[in-house]
Amino acid sequence: MGLRQVFAALALAAFAAAAPAQDYPAKPIRLIVPFPPGGGTDIAARTVANKLSETLRWTFVVENKPGAGGNLGVEQAVKSPPDGYTLVIGQTSNLAINPALYAKLPYDPLKDLSPIALIVSAPVALVVAANSPYKSLGDLLAAARRDPGAVTFASPGNGTVSHLAGELLQRASGVKFTHVPYKGAAQAMTDLLGGQVQSFMSSVPSALAQIRGGRLRAVAVTSAKRAAEMPEVPAIAESGYAGFDATTWYGLLPGRLARAVCVAPQGRSREVGTHREGVRSEGGLKAMAAKLKKRDYAQQARGALSGVRVLDLSRLVAGNTLTQVLADFGAEVIKVEPPAGDTLRAWQTNGVPVTWKLYARSKKSLCLELRKPEARELLLKLLPSAAIFVESFRPGTLEQMGLAPGQLFARNPKLVAVRISGWGQDGPYRRRPGFGTLVEGMSGFASMNGFPDREPVLPPMYLADSVAGLHGAAAAMIALREVEKNGGAGQVIDLPLLEPLFNILGPQAANFRLTGKVKTRTGNRSTTTAPRNAYRTQDGHWVCLSASIQKMAERLFRAIGRPELIDDPRYATNSARLRHAEELDAIIGEFIAKRTLGENVAYFEKAEVTIGPVYDIAQILEDPHVIERELIADYPDPDMGEFPMHHVVPRLAGTPGAIRSAAPKLGEHNRALLAEVGVDEASYKMLVAAGVACEGGVAVEGQEE
Repeated sequence: MGLRQVFAALALAAFAAAAPAQDYPAKPIRLIVPFPPGGGTDIAARTVANKLSETLRWTFVVENKPGAGGNLGVEQAVKSPPDGYTLVIGQTSNLAINPALYAKLPYDPLKDLSPIALIVSAPVALVVAANSPYKSLGDLLAAARRDPGAVTFASPGNGTVSHLAGELLQRASGVKFTHVPYKGAAQAMTDLLGGQVQSFMSSVPSALAQIRGGRLRAVAVTSAKRAAEMPEVPAIAESGYAGFDATTWYGLLPGRLARAVCVAPQGRSREVGTHREGVRSEGGLKAMAAKLKKRDYAQQARGALSGVRVLDLSRLVAGNTLTQVLADFGAEVIKVEPPAGDTLRAWQTNGVPVTWKLYARSKKSLCLELRKPEARELLLKLLPSAAIFVESFRPGTLEQMGLAPGQLFARNPKLVAVRISGWGQDGPYRRRPGFGTLVEGMSGFASMNGFPDREPVLPPMYLADSVAGLHGAAAAMIALREVEKNGGAGQVIDLPLLEPLFNILGPQAANFRLTGKVKTRTGNRSTTTAPRNAYRTQDGHWVCLSASIQKMAERLFRAIGRPELIDDPRYATNSARLRHAEELDAIIGEFIAKRTLGENVAYFEKAEVTIGPVYDIAQILEDPHVIERELIADYPDPDMGEFPMHHVVPRLAGTPGAIRSAAPKLGEHNRALLAEVGVDEASYKMLVAAGVACEGGVAVEGQEE
């Protein structure tokens, strides 16, 4: 169904019990998805919400409310006020199948819901991993006949259309599969890619990006005819099962309407909410993508580090951050990966390895099984061409592999070897697991982060790894300058996660020695200046404010209409303000709470008071400064169509960095790199057959971020 029909249906069926028709909508419209993120229902909801946002300039808040086969989300919509501000995306499973599966539902689909529009009707696709031995539906059925129950098929859950389509296929073909139900499509997709299940009955929207990206193969669709999105994929009915047809539909429904009203014509639709376009969501976001600038990879760009080869054996974020900086400025970074791939490949969102795509840009992939001596010898043959070597094994592991620094320097005396670990190459903790979380706790960061009446707060991102990676990039450049400019020898850089993070926390030890007091957690307040805090605005957002110098504090007091505070002994000096921070925050907070986020920022900027918004990612993507400076820009991507890529940092005027290529496929550059050390095509095939080199495989089992 086209958007024009959707708009017509909305005009006929939308309602507003309390407000005049011409005022609808006066606030964001809540769109409930009764299933987890990443599935067909979720994709359909976000697609429709984005299109309606772009055309009508209304704001939609998309909320994933999974549970009980979709019943919980529908129940929330039914129990919401009939005022036109809560809609639900219903589909075959929860509105047509569930009434037959559940003895009692908390709603009656026919009585409690008012259909607005049919969004789309779509088949289910039977998909396998791209490297699966099953090339067709016939292959899959033949394997199931040979060994009944050995072939598994996944579905997003019991009672879903995907599940029933699989059951129908078994009945029609007379074979026995083992059904593996999941709670949503995302984890089923991840396990299919990781080899935990052999096939997946997936909605077409859920699988389409992975199919087009070459990671999945569709062997059949369940509709009576071939799907328009995949005309090359045969229908099950074509394989001798005439009449087979199992499709699903998605509809837009509110609870029972209070009364019908007319919606303002499209050209006169109102702008509502703080976000005039896009979709705010829980559990996922597709917002403002059209505003981001579109860029392509600068394949021919030469950076300041052009000619510097880096062999990167590291895993996870610290090493990948280090080598990303070098790659951004022209270094040839070769990721030496095991057959399972770098661990970042497994950090996935809706089946897409987004972290890998970000940190592995402009890099090459060489896949070697370093547990085999032949693979280690190939690596050693590449060493003379490298300037930098990076690894993150537990201390002692490299030596056990026969790749100790002495052996590396024997092959290349000028090599810079960066050794990343949690705690260092020596010391009593050297063999402890080097997880960033442990370091963020022991470094003192968590102890000083958070509020005094609550538990210590760990960072919600890989802070220790990132800080270590940036320090490591600087250290590698320092060591490389010694080699290139001063004729020095290569050297080892001992880079634990602990020390860089501890280093940026400031003079905590000196403060403790001087005062005998441990720094306490102060929430958003500072222990050195006041006022400094985050304050809630009238529209439920937040601003951050810091008046850390005397003139700024005085300017703030005038701006909020309280100039008498300048001479008040409780607030006249910084030390006095620190002692009375709670009372001062109450005064400032009261002023800010009466104004929206936009009003506060505009007002205080005009008064030249240092205040700014507290953004989430949805707001960041809408900010004109972010868009103009290209902090994020869209680059071509096989899985997502376009990938929002971070800009190269920092920005050099004379020798700027560039994003030269997308993250590589596993083993994508094997042939070219191994050819440099004398491996011809015949020898390469033997290496692959022996498991010494690998390419094109599926990386380790995905883990949703």
